[in-house]
Amino acid sequence: MAREGGAIGVHAYKADFIFIADDEHFPNSYAEPFFDAHTTTDRELLKGATHGEAHRACKKRYAYWILNAPPECRRYLIWDMRHKVFYGDRTKRLSDSKSKCFVATATLGEGSADRLQSFYWLRDSVLNRNRIGRSFVKMYYTFSPPFADMISNNDPLRTLSYKLLIGPMEKIIRRLKDLN
Repeated sequence: MAREGGAIGVHAYKADFIFIADDEHFPNSYAEPFFDAHTTTDRELLKGATHGEAHRACKKRYAYWILNAPPECRRYLIWDMRHKVFYGDRTKRLSDSKSKCFVATATLGEGSADRLQSFYWLRDSVLNRNRIGRSFVKMYYTFSPPFADMISNNDPLRTLSYKLLIGPMEKIIRRLKDLN
């Protein structure tokens, strides 16, 4: 079902479970270690991590809480950590979907895969790792397709796009990569 829906991965537990607790012996504050460890996967994916990296970070967070949570929580945290699984391609990122760098692709052409990879790197490794960058990417995907359509079949516009936008961006990306 997940594949039919287009999922590239599923983070889950390999066993069914029901957690019932008595508020008197298991206060609501005990939920923090479980919630924090479990949502680590989501936070890491949203920061641009691969599914494999996010899964490992989640397991590490469970290990942290096993050592630091109230003793009453530990056996349940151990159970969660042991049963946490990932099904899918561990090398994929959320942004690996069919998203394109529309303007760069229209300017450089589909045959420039190596050069386009730099723009994907900028998106995945720099922009998608912070809120302002993600907002920019979202805005870019909203407004750039019509511009890309205009320049893809217009040589003067494609040349102008390269000189004013894509060429300078390639230089900036090279410098950013050198810093990393």
